[in-house]
Amino acid sequence: RTEAQVAAGAGLTSTGAGAVTVRAQSSTSDKAEAKPQGAGSGSNVGVGASVAINVVDDTTLAWLDTTAAASSGGALAVRAESKSAITTTAEGGVTASGSSGVAVVPVAAVTVATLDTRASVLGPVAGTPGFSASGAIDIGATHLGTASTTATGNATGTEAAVGASVAVAVVTDTTAALL
Repeated sequence: RTEAQVAAGAGLTSTGAGAVTVRAQSSTSDKAEAKPQGAGSGSNVGVGASVAINVVDDTTLAWLDTTAAASSGGALAVRAESKSAITTTAEGGVTASGSSGVAVVPVAAVTVATLDTRASVLGPVAGTPGFSASGAIDIGATHLGTASTTATGNATGTEAAVGASVAVAVVTDTTAALL
């Protein structure tokens, strides 16, 4: 969780052409892997299973609270900026080489990610100073992200081979600038 805020009742003031900036920035990389250390094998029955689960919760917030004051002789900016790279990889495999060899390989990769990037000015409340600037006012949020979820399985059997690979990614990405 990355936050930058001007709390309730607090104030920021710049004079002349000075700028006021409230900025929260984050850059994350989340990786989950399930890979065999070597080749799996069995004579009559071989089972090679792998499961990778990656749960990500990344929040980046920049805001002026309801009774906060910000006054700039130049520009005023409230910015939330985030970058994320999410990788989930599962690999599995087995060989059953006996005369009645049966190979079974279940492989699953799951990503559940909630990415929230917000910049906001929550006020002002009547009777409080609020915010002002002689220059530009910029309230913005940006998010750049990638999510990769892969599952790969390889089953080899002399009589039967069953392989199932499932990759599921549920990514909720919210990027907002609110005034």
